[in-house]
Amino acid sequence: MFVALFFVAIGMLFDPKVLVEQPLKGLAVLAIILLGKTAAAYLIVRALRYSSATARLVSAALAQIGEFSFILAAAAAGLGLLNDDARSLVVAGALLSIALNPLTFWVLTRLRPGVSDTDGGAG
Repeated sequence: MFVALFFVAIGMLFDPKVLVEQPLKGLAVLAIILLGKTAAAYLIVRALRYSSATARLVSAALAQIGEFSFILAAAAAGLGLLNDDARSLVVAGALLSIALNPLTFWVLTRLRPGVSDTDGGAG
């Protein structure tokens, strides 16, 4: 029930014309989420000396943004730090990253198949 309510509420915030009018900005937001957040998570897990397989698993699981990003975007908009177009791009990026997360997870967890998990990690 909560999931249905969540996606209905988010669907009401999403303005699809922002992706038509600003496709490059939409792709940039999505790239920051998918590539930037994934790379940061991977590097942090590796810095903690876990294996690259564990780091790939964690970074794949975190390659999206969710409901907290909507709270931050609403707070920023309320403070005048984020205009409506930018908020729409954040919502679009969140929806696209959630939709693409299964594919991202599948790709990242299948990199270098057959390599053992003994590359110096603790996990």
